[in-house]
Amino acid sequence: MKTTTKRILIIVLASLSILACIFKGAQSLIQDNTKADNAILSGSDREEILSIAKSFYGDAVDEEKLNQVLENSNKINYKTLVVAIVLDILLIILAARNPVNNRNSITVIGIFASFLTPTALGLMMGILLLVTTLIPAYDKLYQKQIAPTVEPVNTCKTLTYIILFTIVYIFFYCGIFSLMFKWFNATDFMLHNSTWVNAVMFSVMFIVIFLMLRKEIIRDVKLLFKNFSTYLNIISPIFLIGFIAQIVIGIFLILITKTNASNQTAVTSMPLWFLIIFGLILGPAVEEGFFRGFLRKFLKNNAAFVVVSSLLFSVMHVIPYAFFNPIQWLFVLQYATIAVPISLLYLKTNNIAVTYLFHLLWNSVSIITTALILI
Repeated sequence: MKTTTKRILIIVLASLSILACIFKGAQSLIQDNTKADNAILSGSDREEILSIAKSFYGDAVDEEKLNQVLENSNKINYKTLVVAIVLDILLIILAARNPVNNRNSITVIGIFASFLTPTALGLMMGILLLVTTLIPAYDKLYQKQIAPTVEPVNTCKTLTYIILFTIVYIFFYCGIFSLMFKWFNATDFMLHNSTWVNAVMFSVMFIVIFLMLRKEIIRDVKLLFKNFSTYLNIISPIFLIGFIAQIVIGIFLILITKTNASNQTAVTSMPLWFLIIFGLILGPAVEEGFFRGFLRKFLKNNAAFVVVSSLLFSVMHVIPYAFFNPIQWLFVLQYATIAVPISLLYLKTNNIAVTYLFHLLWNSVSIITTALILI
């Protein structure tokens, strides 16, 4: 297939997807069936829906929120359609620039867009897009994406990173910080101000990381912007494999445990502003700084780095809850689906800004999904 043909097919498919989204949105405006659909829901049906919603989103969903979700189902569709249209526009831009070298990004974005595009057209577009991007272009060979060389910078002594990482992991991530409020009889204060306490904690850790890794961060951010397309194509296949693995393992764990990860429940119960600032922006920066930037300073062996970094990262997300509910230890497997890909990505690129971008994109999927459902 010629590159020009590939470009035209992708643009046509994305354009059809945009038209399908617009048509679906107009149809929803004309046919307002929301009240009729809600009216036929019996009490048992509502209880079942509420139970399912709570299993995924915890206390963030109550009876009042359920009513809001049901009464505004058309609005949810509108938000989903807007996201799909934005993704389709991005597909058109990538295809217009270089459909061959951008094929990884096009494939991943196309799959997400197809899930959000209504009717059978979305599924058809996803399948055709996948086939189109994978068929080689005989007039231009696909260039394997190689990460740019990273120049070394002067850093602190190794012992400094070991001490700081150990203190932070035990004090903050193992729950000692939260237990201190109980020891000083300040549990009520923590319960009523947990959002602000966590905000201050993340802010302090972010400042510490930036001060310790500022030379590397500045270097890596410059490289990221200079070679954005290359890095995006390196990220895309790793992201797709990890995302599929998380869906499969997540469904498997829910079927076995009949519950969801407590950490996910706690996160989704936070205010949206907190999720955006600390779950989407500062949170990934803090975690990448500690679990990739700091650990790599004293774990030079590649295999040891991947294993230790992935394990500590995954355990950190479940340890505050696993002591009270041991079944939560199983969810280490679910968090490993992001920890392992990010660790491997860091080995491949040696660029903490790239792993931050990966982490940000990963968290964006969860936060956008939650926002579309709960707002």
